[in-house]
Amino acid sequence: ALFGEVGFSPWNNRWYSGHHTPSYSLLSPPLTWAFGGFVVGLVTHFVSVMLWARVVDRANLVGHLRRTGAIAAFAVTAAAPAVIGQSAYALGVLVGLGAVLSWQHDRVWLTLVLGGMASLASPAAGVFVGCIGAGLWLAGKSRPSAAAMAAGPAMAFVAVTALFPEGGEYFPYSAGGA
Repeated sequence: ALFGEVGFSPWNNRWYSGHHTPSYSLLSPPLTWAFGGFVVGLVTHFVSVMLWARVVDRANLVGHLRRTGAIAAFAVTAAAPAVIGQSAYALGVLVGLGAVLSWQHDRVWLTLVLGGMASLASPAAGVFVGCIGAGLWLAGKSRPSAAAMAAGPAMAFVAVTALFPEGGEYFPYSAGGA
């Protein structure tokens, strides 16, 4: 609603004591405003499941029955953000899966960009993507693209945090917060 009223805004006073909106998500607000939370949640969930299936197939680690189970388990658990209205995180998961898939194809620049976009969609999703990239890099798996998957979210996160410091305190003492 805020995006519909004022467009890109650096601050939202309506959420607890206020917060920098870019530190929550840069990609989700315009999409949910334009298409609605339900549609964004549904589309991101569907595309995420399709990308997960591609990641599982590319990894070639499981047989047909286990592949089906892995995809079904992901489909059920990945539905939670869409169902509870966490479109920013769901979008971050989708873009993060794109980063993983591009890592599997050893596309360094695409992995870097998609990793950064995952962080811009949702800092929480960006942390997960960065951890995956760092783990792969430390394990010696495709070092340049794994390093890109770790660096992309980190660079985006640092840039947004430097420009829009959140402080981490959503519940002010005056409002009875901890």
